[in-house]
Amino acid sequence: MTEAAIIPETKPSTHPMRLLHTMLRVGDLQRSIDFYTQVLGMTLLRQSDNPQYRYTLAFVGYGHNPEHAELELTYNWGVDHYELGTAYGHIALAVPDAKAACDSIRAAGGQVTREAGPVQGGSTVIAFVTDPDGYKVELIERRESGRMTSIADLRKSYERAELNEDASHADPLQQFGQWFGEAIASQVSEPNAMTLATVGSNLRPSTRVVLIKDYDEHGIVWYTNYESRKGQELAGNPYAALQFHWVELERVVRIEGLVEKVDAAQSDDYFRTRPLDSRIGAWASPQSQVISGRGVLIASAARYGAQFLLNPPRPPHWGGYRLKPDHWQFWQGRKSRLHDRLRYTLQTATADHEKQWIRERLAP
Repeated sequence: MTEAAIIPETKPSTHPMRLLHTMLRVGDLQRSIDFYTQVLGMTLLRQSDNPQYRYTLAFVGYGHNPEHAELELTYNWGVDHYELGTAYGHIALAVPDAKAACDSIRAAGGQVTREAGPVQGGSTVIAFVTDPDGYKVELIERRESGRMTSIADLRKSYERAELNEDASHADPLQQFGQWFGEAIASQVSEPNAMTLATVGSNLRPSTRVVLIKDYDEHGIVWYTNYESRKGQELAGNPYAALQFHWVELERVVRIEGLVEKVDAAQSDDYFRTRPLDSRIGAWASPQSQVISGRGVLIASAARYGAQFLLNPPRPPHWGGYRLKPDHWQFWQGRKSRLHDRLRYTLQTATADHEKQWIRERLAP
C-alpha cells in the first residue's frame, strides 16, 4: 500500500479538489434543520425541492463552499426513518471549549451522549452529541480552532436566555443584583470587572477596566488613584459610564450617572482589607505618569515597604468613587441579532424621596 502524503496544518493545500459536503438522510427535515442551526449554531445555507423525484435538499454549515465544508440534509418525501447500520461513524466539529459547548447544547435541548473529557489513551478533550436521527456528532476541543480568513467571519449566535418586561424587575438595582448574582454563580471570569468611561477637557473619551467593590441604592463603588487620568477627568467632568460584559451569559449591563468621591472613612475601611502588597502598591505607583522603567516601581515599592512595614496607611491620593445611576441598560443576546434591550431612566424623585424609574424596550 502506498503511504499517503501528510500536509502540515500550517501549509494550505494546493490540490484542486475540495471536500464540499457530507450527506445525511433525515426523517424530519425541519427537525434536523432546527437541531443543526439552533443547537449547533450552523446556518441554513440553501434549500431546494424536487417534486418530480419527491425529495428536498437543505444545506447547513458554518459558512459556504469552498471555504467551509457543508452538511447536506436529504429528506425523501414520506420516509421518516432510516437504519443507520454499523458503518457510519460520526461528524466531527472543532470547539474552543468542549464542556461549555455541551452545556450550551444541553440548554438548547440537544442530547449529550458523552460528556467532555480526555479521549481514551490520549489527552485531547472530546464529547459526543446525537442529532434527532441518531447521527453522532463529535466535539473536539481545539483552543485555537477555526482558522480565521477574515475578521468579518468572527460571529456567534446568541441563544442562552431572554429578557422581557414581565420577568424583569421594576427597579434596575434589583435587576442588576439578580444578574450579578447569576454571573458569580455561573463562575464567569471576573464577574466584578467593569469598563469605566470618562471624558477629558479635550472632549476625548477614554476607557479602562476597574473592579466593582460595592453597590447599593446609593450607587456603584470602585477604588483607584485620584491623580490618575480617570481621576483628573472626573475632577473636570463628573459624569461617567460603566459597562459589565458577561460573555459566557451573553449579557451586558450599561450604567450612566454622576460620580462623587466616597467619604474618607469608607475608603479607609476598604483600604485596610486589601492585601499588604496592594496597599504598598498604592503608594509606589504614580498611576498614569511616565516612568523610565519597571525598576522605578520595584524600587519605590521596596522604599515604601521599608517605611510602613506591615501597616501602610491609605495614601491621600487614593480612595473610592461612587457612580449614582440615572440611566441603566440591560442587554441580553438573542438569535438573529434581535437582542433584548431594556432601558431604565430615572425620573424626578417623589415628595417622599422614592426613586421612580421608567422602563422601556429599545430596538437592538
